[in-house]
Amino acid sequence: MHIFDSLTNNYTQKISFKPDECIAIVNVAVGRSDKSIRLFVTCQDIAKKTILKMFDRNMNGELSTNVPKR
Repeated sequence: MHIFDSLTNNYTQKISFKPDECIAIVNVAVGRSDKSIRLFVTCQDIAKKTILKMFDRNMNGELSTNVPKR
């Protein structure tokens, strides 16, 4: 996965990415939040239940878990 860094006008490569609680990743979709890139990861947990995880890019170019506000 490559993420664009607007400060250096370059892409940085992320070698590995493993969401917590996920045993097998089923699908990854890329979208946008109001200020950043957002990844939607559909995966299966140990009980083979499907879960959806959302991750936003922070100011350091790292991905952080986004917990939706209710």
